[in-house]
Amino acid sequence: MFEERTERGQVGIGTLIVFIAMVLVAAIAAGVLINTAGFLQTQSEQTGQQSSAQVTDRLEPVSKTGNVSAYDYNNNSIRGSVAVNNDTSLAVDNVSMVVQKSPGASDINMSATTFELIGPDGTDRFAFTNGTAINKTRGDVRSLQDDDNSLNTTRDAGLILNSRTDRLVVTINMTALDQNGAYDNDPLEPGETLTLRVNTESGATSIIRIQVPQSLNGEKSVEL
Repeated sequence: MFEERTERGQVGIGTLIVFIAMVLVAAIAAGVLINTAGFLQTQSEQTGQQSSAQVTDRLEPVSKTGNVSAYDYNNNSIRGSVAVNNDTSLAVDNVSMVVQKSPGASDINMSATTFELIGPDGTDRFAFTNGTAINKTRGDVRSLQDDDNSLNTTRDAGLILNSRTDRLVVTINMTALDQNGAYDNDPLEPGETLTLRVNTESGATSIIRIQVPQSLNGEKSVEL
């Protein structure tokens, strides 16, 4: 009697192209998101490592001593003796420090560090490799303890503190500073205080305070 008519939709080629295009766009978007997430994770890890290095890669003083000499302020010269007369007074002309790397610090290349000295006679900034303030040729930088020869001053690769047991002696000649005209290059007098900021290659800063005793009478060397 009555015949049912069934309508069937037919997928056209245009619809199929649109569908494939949508799948491709979704796949590309997913790939971009994955790459972006990976990049952000890597960048976050690098930033975290850099931030950690700026905190941990510091130097730690083990000891600080000063050489006491009779200083002639009229001629700005060291008499080389602790005998005092009307023209001289006792002062600390050389500051020696034994340093090690802080707990958790990575290898520290001392040859890439910079020093900032803040004292009663002004401020001076100089590189560790500065041959005037820190003179390697006269033994003012030497290893006190070094198991693998990483602190050999004759190496071209620099002086590397790569172990907590490494000890390096650094001596600063207080009368040979004035590299930038800001420091009067005078020795340290009794009771004077100065601050040494040591900046390592990673950007970490170590603050070392040096205090001269109130009296230097009868002393050839003092703890600072």
